[in-house]
Amino acid sequence: RVNVPVTSGRFTIEDPGIGVVTGRFEAPDQAAGEATIRYDADESGGLSNFVIHDRTALCDLGTVAWVAESG
Repeated sequence: RVNVPVTSGRFTIEDPGIGVVTGRFEAPDQAAGEATIRYDADESGGLSNFVIHDRTALCDLGTVAWVAESG
């Protein structure tokens, strides 16, 4: 669970070591946005369940669109 402020129906969740999730509420029960996942060991990314042998390595999964609906 993440508590994040919503301003004018929009929100951003950012972790310099993992990436950014942005979104907007399109209806009271629907949201959509983009997620950019880029694990950076130098930025102390929160993915701690594996060993990083090369501290300069990056894992860049790019940006993907997402949609969500409650109910």
